[in-house]
Amino acid sequence: MKGVRLFSVILIGLWLAGGCQEGLAPRLNLGGASPDFLLIVLSVLGLYCKRRQGAFLGFAAGMIEGSLAGANLSAYVLTRTIAGFACASISHFEFEPNPFVAGAVTAVVTVLANLGVMFVSPPGAIFPFVLATIGSAVVNGVLAMPLHLLIRRLSDPYVR
Repeated sequence: MKGVRLFSVILIGLWLAGGCQEGLAPRLNLGGASPDFLLIVLSVLGLYCKRRQGAFLGFAAGMIEGSLAGANLSAYVLTRTIAGFACASISHFEFEPNPFVAGAVTAVVTVLANLGVMFVSPPGAIFPFVLATIGSAVVNGVLAMPLHLLIRRLSDPYVR
């Protein structure tokens, strides 16, 4: 994706992910693990971005997530910016991303970003937080696969 189309998909994706994070994620809680829609959008779109765009995407996702969480904003901004840059750096390995790669990248990014939040802004109980992070990584990885197919369809409508 290039230029205006990528920017439009990023804006719409972050807007929808923020709405889903606030309204839908608490209702989809599975054993303490709830999906993180902003991280899903960040990691899937980051595969299509350049490094600077990925860092901007992560910064925007961190601002939205920190604002919605009502917590330490700097922890979310820092970890999501690094995650966006890392996802965009993966795309420089010159491979064609597929749904399984998007799912694996999303799961790893979820674990690393949430562990980063844990170190920057420690939770009260660490063990339940780590278990919820692992569960969220699995849920996010599964949800990233259909999102990747949708993003690929939006980026090139002629792909079968």
